[in-house]
Amino acid sequence: MQRADTNGRVLRLAAQPEAAGLARSAAVALADELGVAPEARNSIAVAVTEAVANVVVHAYRGSHEGMVEVALRVDDDCLEVIVSDAGVGMRPRNDSPGLGLGLGLMAALADRFEVTPGAAGGTDVRLAFRLR
Repeated sequence: MQRADTNGRVLRLAAQPEAAGLARSAAVALADELGVAPEARNSIAVAVTEAVANVVVHAYRGSHEGMVEVALRVDDDCLEVIVSDAGVGMRPRNDSPGLGLGLGLMAALADRFEVTPGAAGGTDVRLAFRLR
């Protein structure tokens, strides 16, 4: 993990299953430093885990190599999490191994949720959580 600045952190991880746990741990550690309430901390943990797991499962279909970047930023009274990949982008997947509930779950847990095409191809998932 690299420190981006005093207001956030950026992780670049191989898009492997363990990336979800590493990203969750970093997000929870930052939430703890900020004094986030346990319920909000749990929402952050679940949403970040789901966003990174989606990259691991969906972004690099047919390839065993790829990276996921997780940017954790504090701005005013929000923790913003941006999960980015350079994979194939958002496409329907009939053979999906998941239940298809991930995006809805993230949207329900976050105060703001957005999925956009990434600058390097792929996808950016933006999650924002009010701290107070």
